[in-house]
Amino acid sequence: MIRKASSVLILDDDPRICEELEEFLSRKGYRVFTNQLPSSAFLIMEKHNIEILFLDFALPEMDGRQVLARVKKKYPDTKVIMISGNLQKSVMMDLIDEGVIGCMKKPFLHKDVNEILQKITN
Repeated sequence: MIRKASSVLILDDDPRICEELEEFLSRKGYRVFTNQLPSSAFLIMEKHNIEILFLDFALPEMDGRQVLARVKKKYPDTKVIMISGNLQKSVMMDLIDEGVIGCMKKPFLHKDVNEILQKITN
């Protein structure tokens, strides 16, 4: 079960998304890390027990699907939430089959984040 003091990593190439989610999650009691590059995010995951990963689909270096495959192989217990501005429903369904716990479409509201976190913690 995920606790409020859980460590969360936000991997998104948009600094505004990282800042907004970081602020929101920190106020809720989560320990939050942010990064814009998958290579740097993997270093964070090696050093910290990341329980929840908010993962952008469109990233530099590799796409979200490639990051997801690597995370699920090395950190199978990490809960992954895919975020994107333009994912098609069929792609979202494929990602759920590949291990994401849910998808959020940008721009999202705080209530969307709350809903997905409740899904994880219940």
